[in-house]
Amino acid sequence: MVKPKHAYLLIALVFFAAYWREVLFLQINALLIEEKWNYANTLPLATLSDLTNSQLYQLKWLMTLFFVALIGGCSLWTIRLLSKQDWFKKMVTILYSILIGLSILLVGLLYLTDNQALFYPFLRQLIGLFQTPLLLIILGITTYAINQLSELQNPKN
Repeated sequence: MVKPKHAYLLIALVFFAAYWREVLFLQINALLIEEKWNYANTLPLATLSDLTNSQLYQLKWLMTLFFVALIGGCSLWTIRLLSKQDWFKKMVTILYSILIGLSILLVGLLYLTDNQALFYPFLRQLIGLFQTPLLLIILGITTYAINQLSELQNPKN
C-alpha cells in the first residue's frame, strides 16, 4: 500500500537534514582552517569554537554516521513506501546494501593501509551519496516511472 503522506514527510525530513548537515559541516570546516566567516554563517561559530581540532574531527565522524543513517535510511524508506513493485523494493534495498558494504570495505582498507591518496577521495564521494537527497531524487524518479509503466501494462478496470 502506497502511503504518500508518510513519504512526503520523509522527503521533507531528508531535505531538512541535508541542509543542516551542510551548514554544520561548513561551520566545523571553517573552524578547522581558522576562518572567521563562511558563506553558510547561519550558526554562530562560538557554538563549536570551544572544541579542539581533534574534537571537531571526531564530531565530524559522528555526524557523518548520524547523517548517513538519517538521510540514507529515510531515503530508502521513502522509496520502499512509494514503490508498488516488490522486485524494485528488493533491488533498491540490495543497491543500498552494496553501497554500504563497499563503504565499510573502503573504511577498513583506509584504516589498514593508511593510504589516503588512494581510498579517501572515492570513499568521501561514496559516503557523500548517503548524505544528500541525490539518491532519493534519482530513485524517486525511477520509482515513479516504474509505477506508471506498471499501471499502463496492467490497467485497473
